[in-house]
Amino acid sequence: MGFILSAFGIIERSLLASTRRSLLAISGCGVATVAGVGFAPGAFDGSRAFAANIAVEQTAPDFTLVNQDGKSFKLSDRKGSWTVVYFYPKADSPGCTEQACAFRDAIKKIESRNAKLVGISTDTQASQKAFHEKHHLTFDLLADSDAKVTSEYGLKVPVLGVARRTTFIVDPQLKVRSIARDVDPAFDAEWSAETLDELQSSESPAPKAKGQKS
Repeated sequence: MGFILSAFGIIERSLLASTRRSLLAISGCGVATVAGVGFAPGAFDGSRAFAANIAVEQTAPDFTLVNQDGKSFKLSDRKGSWTVVYFYPKADSPGCTEQACAFRDAIKKIESRNAKLVGISTDTQASQKAFHEKHHLTFDLLADSDAKVTSEYGLKVPVLGVARRTTFIVDPQLKVRSIARDVDPAFDAEWSAETLDELQSSESPAPKAKGQKS
């Protein structure tokens, strides 16, 4: 198990370096900052091979998964409220722990915006429960152990079979309003809260993915 987590740590660092290089390029256009503050909604919505199945303004594919306690969660049951759905590679790996703990610490910011946070990975229910308890998490972790939902969202990494780190903001009509791809684990919680603020403001139009025509 230690070897597996170490391997995921190496992969995560590689992805993080790639993300930061992307953000440097984005910030040069005045869209985002590397410091992780002031991201515009959809700032990470670049064109990538992953998450190609889902686009901003598309209805989020419905799914039913069990959480760490074996209770069912169905996305369509969230109609009428906002939902933050984040996919992560591996429970208790370094980057995923950093991301989950950041969400734990920011959960009041998200819930105060009439939103529910759920995390999804291809781990088993038992692994999700252990991860949840170890780090005193206060939101649901959903077990997609057969990677069916991960695949439907276009996030399954070949060979490894894990989810690409991606966050979706889903509105009360169950439409995807913003997508953060290959996110920096340290900044995802803050990005989610800021994006909810922007999207819920009547003065803010729905963000479009980078390159998406008006």
